[in-house]
Amino acid sequence: MPGGGIVPKTISESEPISEVKKITEPVSIGFAGAVYENENEATTDDPRRFETSSRKLRDLIIQVSGNDQLFGNAANQRYNIRSRGIMGSHSKVAGLPDLTDEKIWVGNSSNRPVEEDKPEAGDMGLSYYGKVTTFTDTTHFKASVLAGFGNDFFKGYFVYVVRDAGGAGAAPQFEQVEVLDYTSLDGTFEHDAFSTPLAVDDEILIVLLPVAIGNMKVSDYPIAVAPTERTAPGTTYVKLKEVRISRAGYYRLKWEFKGSTATTPGAYTRYYVNDSPVGMEHENQTTNYEWVEEDTGLLSHGDLVQLYATHKKGVAYNASVRNFKVCGEAFPSIGKVTQD
Repeated sequence: MPGGGIVPKTISESEPISEVKKITEPVSIGFAGAVYENENEATTDDPRRFETSSRKLRDLIIQVSGNDQLFGNAANQRYNIRSRGIMGSHSKVAGLPDLTDEKIWVGNSSNRPVEEDKPEAGDMGLSYYGKVTTFTDTTHFKASVLAGFGNDFFKGYFVYVVRDAGGAGAAPQFEQVEVLDYTSLDGTFEHDAFSTPLAVDDEILIVLLPVAIGNMKVSDYPIAVAPTERTAPGTTYVKLKEVRISRAGYYRLKWEFKGSTATTPGAYTRYYVNDSPVGMEHENQTTNYEWVEEDTGLLSHGDLVQLYATHKKGVAYNASVRNFKVCGEAFPSIGKVTQD
């Protein structure tokens, strides 16, 4: 039917209305239903214009391979699509300019600006998937696909090992540790120790666990215990114990302390947060261990809760502490009693 248009036909009085519509409505010939494709491969980190090989963009499917890509207009590319990700749209995509102008600007995110130019909140996720590319020891590995987010971006997340690359479920599969430091340039992660080092191609999730499962509340359940006896000389407070907080919330602290000699004044202890005094001073004028219990204010993820001690009689006297306990429970609760 070259040229398109109306199909000639004689209409009778008994012709069904559906047949009338068929011959009185124009038939669109040419671009209807056609698919136009184009590929665009980055050779530098400079933004470049991407457009279909013909026709304006309307219904859009974007599939990314290799590095993540940032989409936007010529001045600003902020909408991130992860490597191997697919995004579809009809006319507009949240965060992108009007697509009917035939142009989308693409920025290669392998060298994404750091800190002040992190992705906006809508671009962040609670988890990120990757594979180990190299490893150093039980506390360091690299995942090149997770490079470029800005230094310290993943600090405070947790590394969860989804799958052992060998397929045998070998350690540290299913282990989870906290990220302590992150280097954006090459995707290096420093973390609490796994039971054994990761291996190349081990599959991991970087998970924002504290957000996902809520804060902590005061209880008598110990979640971190430092039992060893430690001793400090007199006159000046000395740090003897330290616990890093992995989840924000309120905690109960417990510990024992005593002096080396029964004197007045005696041994003193006090809890600190990030090397600043916070708790009350507690005194023990005997040589017998006494228990102390004190509830904290709101602590943030990454805070260091510390126990300091001294003996105020003088340098010839000592203060000793032991069994420092940080106590709390998850809120909302991780478990719920269904039958008691």
